[in-house]
Amino acid sequence: MSNTANIMRYAIVGMIWVGVLVLGIFAVISGSDNDASIPIGIAAFVTAAIATGFILDNDKKANESEQSANAKRKNEHSGGLDPLSLLTPDDLEDLRQEVKDRLRERILSGEDGELSSLDALLTDQRKRK
Repeated sequence: MSNTANIMRYAIVGMIWVGVLVLGIFAVISGSDNDASIPIGIAAFVTAAIATGFILDNDKKANESEQSANAKRKNEHSGGLDPLSLLTPDDLEDLRQEVKDRLRERILSGEDGELSSLDALLTDQRKRK
């Protein structure tokens, strides 16, 4: 967040507490005349404390989200290494051939459940005819 937004938040918090202070002073001065001024002063104090908590908590959350966004941006531009980008074309071709060979071995050895069950179905169908 920018400094002006933080300054505005703290200015609002200051105005809230100045208002509570003024209300408290008036409650003490007029307290002998009206018994309702003390609960109003207490309610104003509690409300100001809750409002301050929300304002400053939102400030903290906004700063944390901005920091995480900055960290993500840095990670995107840091040139993170992709493991495949480290391999040469020859290495990639070797890996492809190795995968093909393993797949062929699995199919021929019957380890692949789908293909072996397909063979079994075809055999059963031929036996029925």
